[in-house]
Amino acid sequence: FVYSGTIRKTSSRAFLNSLKIPKMQSSPPPDHLQSFNKKWASVLHKIYPEFTAHHVAAHVQLEPTPATAADLSVVILQMYAAMVEHFCRSGGSGAKDSSRADQFCEQGSRMLDEASGGPELVSVAEVFNRSLAYAEFGGRAMFRGYELRSVLCYNLEQFGLCLRNIENALQDGEGGNLNKILMLKNFCLGHGEGQQQGDEGCEVEATLSHAANPIIPNVVAGIELEVSDVYGRHLVAKRNFDFGDTLLIDDPYVVVADLGQQYRQCHHCLKFCTLELLPCPDCVEVMFCSPECAKLAQQRYHRFECPILRGLYTLDKIGRMAILVARIVFTAVTAFNDDLDALRAHINRIDKGLHPFMLNWTTITPAQRYAAVHALASNKGIRDSETNNSFAIVAIFASEFMLFKSPAMASLANTRPRQDLIRKQVYHHALTVGTSMRASNSLGAYPKQRDSDSGDILQRRHLRGDLPSLSAVLEDWPSSACAVTCCKRFHNKKKNFVESNTMKSTAIFFLNKSYRITCLKW
Repeated sequence: FVYSGTIRKTSSRAFLNSLKIPKMQSSPPPDHLQSFNKKWASVLHKIYPEFTAHHVAAHVQLEPTPATAADLSVVILQMYAAMVEHFCRSGGSGAKDSSRADQFCEQGSRMLDEASGGPELVSVAEVFNRSLAYAEFGGRAMFRGYELRSVLCYNLEQFGLCLRNIENALQDGEGGNLNKILMLKNFCLGHGEGQQQGDEGCEVEATLSHAANPIIPNVVAGIELEVSDVYGRHLVAKRNFDFGDTLLIDDPYVVVADLGQQYRQCHHCLKFCTLELLPCPDCVEVMFCSPECAKLAQQRYHRFECPILRGLYTLDKIGRMAILVARIVFTAVTAFNDDLDALRAHINRIDKGLHPFMLNWTTITPAQRYAAVHALASNKGIRDSETNNSFAIVAIFASEFMLFKSPAMASLANTRPRQDLIRKQVYHHALTVGTSMRASNSLGAYPKQRDSDSGDILQRRHLRGDLPSLSAVLEDWPSSACAVTCCKRFHNKKKNFVESNTMKSTAIFFLNKSYRITCLKW
């Protein structure tokens, strides 16, 4: 089962066969499937109204073919029940496992002995980070993981980072070879701090090319958002700008590291600091660049997502989007002090015509910021039904994991109305994310990289983020706008996205955890 905007016949059938889903029988389904059917029957028809049995039947091949639409609905529910249970089992609890940590240590040690530098060292560092992620705090495996990473830092002449890893080993681990690690510490002290890893030196801060709007500091003065029947929502330049001017720098509401990057960059700020990442004390999928980032993430969303990340990562592409959608909802819940009733009341008051350019961003509150995110267009009415069904699938998995695999969320959504609120918001944001999500690795603009061995550790940043300001402009397109030309709708006609006598078009570039709109020639 592969999510790529549609449900593919061949991959769907192969996936279903691998799960050994029971074929349609005259006898009732097992008790756990009956419970699942009862729970989701109304949800599929009310919250996911376009998720119809007839449409799914055209894309998921089932044998034998059910006789009625009602029978097909049961089969579909059986399919998703089996899929959810399958991924919950295969994902596991994400608990610490010292034996696996030891295996990663041994694997990393062999790789370090054989590495010749450059990209190979990136893989070595990632394996050591995996060992730290699986290691129990205060144990020998954690001591060993930090010790090996300190050796890697020493070989790279990153003496400051070597000392930091040694201190972490002594503080968070035990049972290792103290004489060996203290000797390494003395060697480092003899060299001084040495080279720094230099993440900061590899990135360039994005700055506006002109004076900022007094109430929207991330947009230059002289840019306004307008709405028309021809262009939809669009930016209009009230003054001339030169090609190359940076006009808007957006800050994501939430960001998620791309699949496979969780052991290379900070889970919260996405800083690439492979040689200094700190593991989450509870799960094995998350690492942070500092205690400060760990604290912020825990407060905003990680206390909810920690138990379910392992299972969602197992879902590959569906899981990646589900994590982003879940994080939007978790962050919103935190903004309302975990009061789901207050969140519902706020959502009911949101003006459907709201957009970020209507708000004063110098005094904006968390509730107002979420309102700007919630008001983003879903484009549900202009997308094809296959795409809407795909987003419904994402919402089903995300909400199922959130409500029944996350104890912190389950304790809040402890009534049917509150559970339905979460389902509705997950589905709503699954639709809006289809427009507002931007992936940095599709924008073609990355931080600079050094050529030295230590510089090779500093890989490009991979993330997906939900950007309210930028998306307020782009939301009238049925899918994510072209990252190169920005204007998917206008590309063929080469219309102006930001209209003025001197501005021919715009492009979007990712720079330092923000997006910017820049004047560019075709």
